[in-house]
Amino acid sequence: MRDRLGHDRRYAIDYSKARKELGYAPARDLTAGLRSTLDWYLANPSWWQPLLGPDYAEWLRKNYRR
Repeated sequence: MRDRLGHDRRYAIDYSKARKELGYAPARDLTAGLRSTLDWYLANPSWWQPLLGPDYAEWLRKNYRR
């Protein structure tokens, strides 16, 4: 199956322009960000568990069938 147009297989963030022009810097490094995201999902199963129902399974089959 061909990949969808505009669907990136790799994401690389280069925030050097934002740092230079806006003084931006990430609030956390990647490891800390992943840890806080995982902690949130573990603490909030009532938010994400309904997403695993049959409608989502059908959406996955339709959009990611290989």
